[in-house]
Amino acid sequence: MLKTYAILLTYAACLFTTSYKPIVQDNDKEEFLNRITSTLESDVTNEEKLAFLNSSLNKIETFQGNEKLEVLSTLSSAFLKIGDTTKFKSLNKQTQYLSQKSNNYYYNALSKQKVGDYFKNQKHLDSAFYYYISARRIIEGHDFDLNSKNLNASILYDIALIQHDTKDYVRAEETATKYVNYVKVNEITQHYFTSYNLTAIIQNGLKNFDKAFKYHQIAKEQIKFLDEDVNEIYSIYNTNNFASTYARAENYKKADSVYQTLLQNKDLINLIPKTYVKAKSGYLYANFKLGKFTSAYFEKEFTATLQLIDSLGLEYEKPRVYQYYAEVLLAANKKEQAIAKVETAVDIAKATENNDRLLELYEFLIAVEEIDKRGYGMQYVKLQNQLINEERSFREKFALIELETEETEQENIKLQKRSQLLIGVSIGLLVLGVGVITIVLQRIVNQRLRFEKTQQESNQEIYKLMLAQRGKLEQGKKAEQRRISEELHDGVLGEMLGIRLIMSGLNERSDQEAINQRDELIQKLQGVEEEIRMISHELNKGSYEKVDNFNLALIELLSTSAKSSGIKIETKYSNEVDWELFDSNTKINIYRIVQEIIQNSIKHSKAKNIDLQISKTAHNLRLNIIDNGKGFDLKKKKTGIGIKNIRSRIEKLNGKVNFRSTLGKGTKVEVIVPIKNNVENSKADKESTSFNILQAE
Repeated sequence: MLKTYAILLTYAACLFTTSYKPIVQDNDKEEFLNRITSTLESDVTNEEKLAFLNSSLNKIETFQGNEKLEVLSTLSSAFLKIGDTTKFKSLNKQTQYLSQKSNNYYYNALSKQKVGDYFKNQKHLDSAFYYYISARRIIEGHDFDLNSKNLNASILYDIALIQHDTKDYVRAEETATKYVNYVKVNEITQHYFTSYNLTAIIQNGLKNFDKAFKYHQIAKEQIKFLDEDVNEIYSIYNTNNFASTYARAENYKKADSVYQTLLQNKDLINLIPKTYVKAKSGYLYANFKLGKFTSAYFEKEFTATLQLIDSLGLEYEKPRVYQYYAEVLLAANKKEQAIAKVETAVDIAKATENNDRLLELYEFLIAVEEIDKRGYGMQYVKLQNQLINEERSFREKFALIELETEETEQENIKLQKRSQLLIGVSIGLLVLGVGVITIVLQRIVNQRLRFEKTQQESNQEIYKLMLAQRGKLEQGKKAEQRRISEELHDGVLGEMLGIRLIMSGLNERSDQEAINQRDELIQKLQGVEEEIRMISHELNKGSYEKVDNFNLALIELLSTSAKSSGIKIETKYSNEVDWELFDSNTKINIYRIVQEIIQNSIKHSKAKNIDLQISKTAHNLRLNIIDNGKGFDLKKKKTGIGIKNIRSRIEKLNGKVNFRSTLGKGTKVEVIVPIKNNVENSKADKESTSFNILQAE
């Protein structure tokens, strides 16, 4: 239900952003765009549509300014719609270049959003998230008209939806709240329904059903603000959302009532077949839970529903219906038939990548089978771990993307301030020169006053930026606390549930296979113990202690990396290195640089040995990291995000990094960090820390 609704919302969001039509005098442009729209909506073949669009490319150069941007943007969307991604990328890139050149923030952000949509459809969610964040940075602060406000709102929706789809419910809730507040403040009525409905769906994911009902009710009240042609569709989805939420909250009596209301719409199967199937299967399951009707009735109806799904080609919906059907069969003491239905559902769920449903099916099989002959318990644990790792990876990537874009934005602000200050100084000098020619002393005094005022305003702006940054850090701390709470719930408890379910099936067995399985489960429990210890360290801010006790931090990093990879890691360490000479920021960056280089060697080089050499000269700290792996081609222009991060951190330390690699002969990375600057930074760090503590008190 959520994925279907997400598709409709995405389509609606696209309508909001691409419906922008600037007021122009050239009727030829309007006719041209109308022909493109009508051709795409016609019944002609894709080949004919493609031929028309290709013939339209010659028309682009007849337009100038915003008209040309609109034509390029419309054509790029049209090519993407018919599947020509090459033309889409080319035209969208032109739109982006021209919009940057002319400072057209709307089309610049819109082109970024379209790339995000493209990557989202390709299921590259991290890339999609990057382009959505980039689009948001561009349009934020430049949303002066309704079209730009619509675009900003739809980008917020896109970001929140991706966070929801990757189960990052905490940040999804934060983004959805921004979305709701933004559309309310700016009175963007088209987004009233989508903003509250998305918030309700996220609350469903958090299992806050009372809040979900509240926001679904508010969303229902916003339907009146929608256009008449989509009013009925959104009303259907809202009703289905209510019923689904009641079912998830196990209030089957209410769910039954709402599903009956929905199924009374005779046009539902033609309007939205997928919603009809969901409503029908949900209605049958609610009635089964309420004890209505006979087992024969449910078997007949579920069989008919599965036949309907086959005729509609809705393969993704089958596993849920099979699962409901199996529960009916199990209640009728038809255990073998129930297991057969669920095993069929397992195959379909795997084929359609319906992993959430697949977990529920494994749970069903583990609970039903007295002896886990087919190893469903282990498959459950493996899938659970895979999903948790994927979700964790997405969260880390999203956090990194937001951090990098935030840092870029702050750098741009600093450069703008610096330019403004330089311009102000230049003007001041000019005025001072004129003042010397006329009334020297008086003009000098006035100029000094103006210069001091400019400096004071700049200092106030910088102070405001510092306060804003500190506030964002506090928000990040709170979000991290909530994330660790989710790690405990989703990671540890989920894995222990799988282990408990398997062990319950082994209690009655004493054969060698059962003994081997128990040994594997004990190792799993040790893994859970280690994960709990890791999370406990995070809660106690152990990661910060690692940076302060830097020798232990490096030893633990190398030991952990060696154990997990099976690679031999040797360290040659000079006793002359005194880490107290380095400030905490420098040690953090050195730690991350070593960590990134070690991980790159483990992941990409296929090395068997890694040597870490740490030494000190009069003015520099030197780190040499050498592996005997396969090496890589230094002449390649494209580098990964890991190497970019290493170079960025080295630049912050005013240091140098050299990569030396030969294919088949390994890689050597040499890092040089100046000591003198870091001594001064260490002192400044301590002084600034004392100041911050004083301010906090």
